[in-house]
Amino acid sequence: MSWNNSQTCGVTVIVTNNTGQGAITFNSLSFLQNSDYTNIGFPPLVCTTLDNNTSATILEATYRQQWTSTEQGPVPATSTTCGTATFNLPNGSQLTITWDLDAFNGGDQPQIVTGVGYSASGATTPTSDDGYNYTFNVTIAVQ
Repeated sequence: MSWNNSQTCGVTVIVTNNTGQGAITFNSLSFLQNSDYTNIGFPPLVCTTLDNNTSATILEATYRQQWTSTEQGPVPATSTTCGTATFNLPNGSQLTITWDLDAFNGGDQPQIVTGVGYSASGATTPTSDDGYNYTFNVTIAVQ
């Protein structure tokens, strides 16, 4: 028997495409929990295409803390949510988003990095609730 707790961790990335060069398109996603996909996580949601001069949530990954029954009573599972999502930028370089979070212990701030020739304002200044859930509002523009 297992119990659910309301504690979550996650990353949400909202992007405005101000490149003036074309669409930002989804490339790849690696989503792991303790080096393996399990049924206690939620697969990340991604936006496949973000046209120029538009805004949308391009990535949303959430994990809810799970509990395991032991002889001493319920204990939190040790799973984390981590992954890497890459998106193609109009000039052929990439936008890379990486995260590694634990619903009980929080984690380091997710990283958002653009390829050569682009800037990502807002990529280092998310809103966060004590290091568990991060929301980024990022504007991608030509440098």
